[in-house]
Amino acid sequence: MQNDLTSHGFNKYVTSATENLNNVGAMAYSNSSFADNLEAQSINTYVSSIVSGIDETQMPSISIYPNPTTDYIQLSSITNVSYVKITNLVGQIMVSLTSPSSEKINVSNLASGIYLIDIIQNGRMKTIEFIKK
Repeated sequence: MQNDLTSHGFNKYVTSATENLNNVGAMAYSNSSFADNLEAQSINTYVSSIVSGIDETQMPSISIYPNPTTDYIQLSSITNVSYVKITNLVGQIMVSLTSPSSEKINVSNLASGIYLIDIIQNGRMKTIEFIKK
């Protein structure tokens, strides 16, 4: 049995302690006195080779337009769309629609900014970023 994470689908990279801390930055103890006091000559860095378990061919093929927009977002299709939610970047729900009856969603009352639209189609969710002018 292996004692490291390579047995779990991770790739192992060995770098010097100082190099590793400089590359990782805020994710590690980047304090220089920490790097100076390291007794180890190297740090093992493990990087997952698995990005996600989601089969992207099963993701909804829906798209939105125009982007950026001023008054409305048009969905490319509402076939089998069960839910649409628009949130701001803080996570506040701005629009929530269950089984939308139109492909056009009014966003004229939203303040200018960047928003996320979550679309659930055939039981799978797709998130698209859009800009409201």
